[in-house]
Amino acid sequence: MAQQGYLIITDITGYTGFLTQAELEHAQGILADLFKALLGSMKPPFVIAKLEGDAIFAYSPPGGFIQAQTLIEAIEGVYFAFKRQQEIIQLNTTCTCTACRLIPTLDLKFAVHHGSYLVQQLGPSRELTGADVILIHRLLKNTVVETTGVKAYAFFTAAAAEAIDLGELCDEMIPHTERYEHIGEVHGYVSICGPRWHTERNKTASRSRQTGRGSSSPTSTRSRPRCCGTTLSSRHGGRRSWESTG
Repeated sequence: MAQQGYLIITDITGYTGFLTQAELEHAQGILADLFKALLGSMKPPFVIAKLEGDAIFAYSPPGGFIQAQTLIEAIEGVYFAFKRQQEIIQLNTTCTCTACRLIPTLDLKFAVHHGSYLVQQLGPSRELTGADVILIHRLLKNTVVETTGVKAYAFFTAAAAEAIDLGELCDEMIPHTERYEHIGEVHGYVSICGPRWHTERNKTASRSRQTGRGSSSPTSTRSRPRCCGTTLSSRHGGRRSWESTG
């Protein structure tokens, strides 16, 4: 039976260039740590539908998000988790390889839509299908950067904005329209992620100073790694942080 809900794709921008320009082993370790942070931040009502290379496809069943601010804060929470982990990796590496130097080129974009989908059980996995599922994936190929100059953003379709009743919150966003073959025009709003992260980071730094913790930068409790911020216990052997310990 078809359901109505929110469809969300979190996509790492700069992923292809990062993988093609950097040392593969080092790049994979960095990306694994970033994906681990992303997945750990996507808590209910988010439901992970599929990992898609450089993206995470998730959805929220009917009634998952009731207020616009809750949805926006959930998306911001995912972005903040990504940026914190990105900074931790940079701070915890002494490596000067291409992969480590390219870490700052990575960022996030989100596509958020509200529509119908059907959950199909295909063997051990579940797949979401439907016209709106196709639409949300098409939204990843867009002109937001070219038309707005914004690299890190969340693009809410008009359908998502109406369903969650963004209302006056849309006034803080940039109206944007995309056009796709067989779909037509898709109207929506672009929310810029960068300034919100800087505000959050400053708040964290202020709280740290008030509590006497000193450093305003995110730190890791792990020992300083020798390579790429991935807690390699050695360059030759040892377990990487994303590998199973079982």
